Amino acid sequence: MIDTELRNRSETWLKNIDRVGPSLQRTSDIEGDYRTLGSLAPWVTMGNLHLYPLGQQPSTEQTRYLDAASVSYPGITRWVVSEGGYFDAGLGTPTSLGYQGNSNPVPVDVAAKYCVAHPFEWLIRGLQRSWQIERFCRFEMLDNTLPSPATDADIREGTFGDYFTPSLNPGTWLRKPAGDAKKNLLSLYDERGADGSVPPYTPAGLRVAISPTPGGPDSAATPLRSHLAQRKSGQWLLALWLDQSLGYWHYDPVTPANSHWEDAASPASVNVSLSFSTARTISVYKPAQQSGPTRTLNGKTSMSVVVGDQLVVLKIT
Repeated sequence: MIDTELRNRSETWLKNIDRVGPSLQRTSDIEGDYRTLGSLAPWVTMGNLHLYPLGQQPSTEQTRYLDAASVSYPGITRWVVSEGGYFDAGLGTPTSLGYQGNSNPVPVDVAAKYCVAHPFEWLIRGLQRSWQIERFCRFEMLDNTLPSPATDADIREGTFGDYFTPSLNPGTWLRKPAGDAKKNLLSLYDERGADGSVPPYTPAGLRVAISPTPGGPDSAATPLRSHLAQRKSGQWLLALWLDQSLGYWHYDPVTPANSHWEDAASPASVNVSLSFSTARTISVYKPAQQSGPTRTLNGKTSMSVVVGDQLVVLKIT
C-alpha cells in the first residue's frame, strides 16, 4: 500500500520535470551500440549526446551521432548536448605546457573560433530534423590547477576550461580567448529580463537574399553555413560561418617531443553578398575577436561581408 502510494506520487511528480536520457561513449560501432541499447522513449522526455570533436571543426561526426542516437530516442524531438569542447594544453600562450600526447589539443585562439561556431552546428542539425537542440554544455568553465610536473594525462584533463587557473587563488585566474568569445556571443543573444526569464513571442521572418547560398549541414557544395534568429526587440541576428578545419595536431609516435600543432595551409574565405527588401541598419560582429561591432552600416539595402576563419554575426534592424 505504501509502496504503491509512493510510486504513484513519484510518477505524478516526474511528469512535471524533463528526464534526459544517457549518451553512449564514442566507439567504432556507435550505430550498433545504440541498436543494442534499444528504445529509451518510454522513460525519457529528452535525448542526449556527449560528443567532443577530437580537435577538429565543431561539426565533426555530429550527423553520424545524431543519426545513431535517434534509434534509442524514437519520437523524441527535444535534445541536449551534455558535453563538448576542446582542450588547449596551453598552446599559443607563453606558458605552453609541453604536451606530447595524441589527444588533439588546439591553440587557445583556435579554441575561441571553434567555440562560437560549435552551438550553431548543433542548432542547424536540429532544425534539419525539426528537433530542438535546447542545451549545449561547453566543457568546462575552469582549468584544473596542474601538479608540477604535469603528465600528458594531467594536461589533457586539466585544460578544457574558459579560465587559466594557475593556483586556487581566484586572483590569479585569467579568462582565455574562448571565454571572451563565449561571453561576447552570449551577450549578443541574451535577452533575459531581471527575473531571468524571456516572455514568449513569435519571431517574424526576414526577407534577405544571400549569395552564395549557404549550405545545409554537411553540404559538400559549399562550406558556408547560416542561422537566423530574432530577438523579442525585433532585431535579427544572422550568424554566418564556414564549416572548415583550422589545423590539426601532428602527433609523432616515434619522437613525442616533436608533436606539434599545424595551422591549416590556406583556410577558406567567402565574400558573402546580402540584399534586403527594405533599407536596414546592420552591425557586424566577430565574437571571437571583440565584444563590439567591427563596423555598422546605416540605411542599406545591400552589403557584403567576408566570412573566413571565424563566425560572423550580423545584427539587423
